[in-house]
Amino acid sequence: MKNKVLLLCSFLTSGHHRAAQAVEKGMGKLFPQVETAIIDVFEKNNPFLRKAVGGSYFNLLKKAPRIWGYLYDNRKILEGTKKFREFFQRANSEKFKNLLLQYNPRLIVCTQALSCGIVAFLKEEGKLDLPLIGILTDFFPHSYWLQRSVDAYIVANEESRQYFVERGVNKEKIFVLGIPTDPQFSQKHDEKELKEKWKLNPHLPALLVMGGGTGFGPLEETVRDLGEFGHSLQTIVVCGRNEKLKYRLKKLSRANLKVLGYIDKIDELMEISDLIVTKPGGLTSSECLVKGLPMLIFAPIPGQEERNTRYLVEKGAALRVETKRVAREAFDLLSNQDRLEEMKEKALLLAKPRAAQEAAQLIMRFLR
Repeated sequence: MKNKVLLLCSFLTSGHHRAAQAVEKGMGKLFPQVETAIIDVFEKNNPFLRKAVGGSYFNLLKKAPRIWGYLYDNRKILEGTKKFREFFQRANSEKFKNLLLQYNPRLIVCTQALSCGIVAFLKEEGKLDLPLIGILTDFFPHSYWLQRSVDAYIVANEESRQYFVERGVNKEKIFVLGIPTDPQFSQKHDEKELKEKWKLNPHLPALLVMGGGTGFGPLEETVRDLGEFGHSLQTIVVCGRNEKLKYRLKKLSRANLKVLGYIDKIDELMEISDLIVTKPGGLTSSECLVKGLPMLIFAPIPGQEERNTRYLVEKGAALRVETKRVAREAFDLLSNQDRLEEMKEKALLLAKPRAAQEAAQLIMRFLR
């Protein structure tokens, strides 16, 4: 029987899921003898809770992001909800354990803190005896990742390692491997062929505009403002699964504007773009780093995106810009090749293109 590694995430359109997929690909390439499976813990364990949590989360981000910023990694909230979290873990532990045992894994990997906490609880209660690895998908941790029963943490950078050490985690448990990205982002293509494939003008700089898989953020305002500079640059907008936004932007019928929905070839678009305007999700930002693509960050969500933004700006791979200034800043930056090249070099210095493969190698150490 093959060794089996179970990768737990939440929400199949999230960065947590993409990180799990990247690790699965890394495992498949390096260790094809190991069987892997990815499960959405909410969908499998409690689909009604998944819908409620997902809906509440996205509504909060859209309508009251400052409240989310207050709740995020707040020590008072963490302490105040301790009993509730213990109740939640206990109430779901038996069903969760039975779900895990259906897959009969020899090791569990979690790319999201909630599932990691439940597995850690099962281990502490003596209901599960398996190695547990947590993979962080942002550039800075939060307190909900702190669990005694985690055997190893994979983190993005030395700053994250120090965060854990300062809070009592054995430094031998912490591995700075980076945020796992799909190995396809490390592949190089012929630039001329790619531009022909995507019908881009080879003589104009290309600006990629993204707002995450749900097209979240003030993309429409940004794209409309970019119309002022349409004669001197070309814009590619990825709306994700936001079909209404895609429809409205397509009605602009503007020259040098390409509007796309959800696609699985973001790596190609990043490779032929000179600059990206984006939300600073951990996975998207890591993919940009691997491609050496300078970032203009707009409207970060308080909490994890705010921290990601600070990290990327401090390291010189990104600039933060107010939404109303995106178009002007993008044009100015695309007109400054020296600055773009400097940002590209700094992005590549931060990049960890082999994070998924190195995560796979670490997993094998715990399987042997």
